[in-house]
Parts: sequence; structure tokens; C-alpha cells
Amino acid sequence: TLLETCTTLTMKVKDLEQDKIAHTLKITKLKQRIKRLKKKNKLKVSRRMHPNKGKIAKLDADEDATLEEVVAVTKGVEVTEKDVDA
Repeated sequence: TLLETCTTLTMKVKDLEQDKIAHTLKITKLKQRIKRLKKKNKLKVSRRMHPNKGKIAKLDADEDATLEEVVAVTKGVEVTEKDVDA
């Protein structure tokens, strides 16, 4: 009958509206995820292009260190005064 048909159609409309809201929410979350992944990928690319960025500045900040001392520390060799003067 007409009243039953109207009731079932009304219920279907409500279900479709809920589905629409759920899909919109999912789309929003996926867009946010894409944005985060693009930002993360951009940082990875930047690090690959400039792998030593900041390392030289850290070495320059330590004014007491000399190049011989830095090389010796990285190689695990002990530096004496005679080696530094040479």
C-alpha cells in the first residue's frame, strides 16, 4: 500500500544520507592522509638532496676543534700535539 511504500522509501533515504555522511568523512580522512604523505615524501626528497645539511654548521660552532682532530675522532685515532703542529 501507499503508506508502507512511503515508509520504506523514507527509511532508504535516511540510510542513503547516513552513507553519504560516512563517505564524506572517509574522503576527508583520505585527503588528510595524502597531504601528510606528500609532506613526508617532500622531506625525504629534501634530505636525499642535502644529506649533510647542518653537519658543517655544527662543526663550525665548535671553534676549538681542528680538522685534524675531527678526522682523528672519526677514524678512532689519538691525536698528539706533534701531529697537530705538523
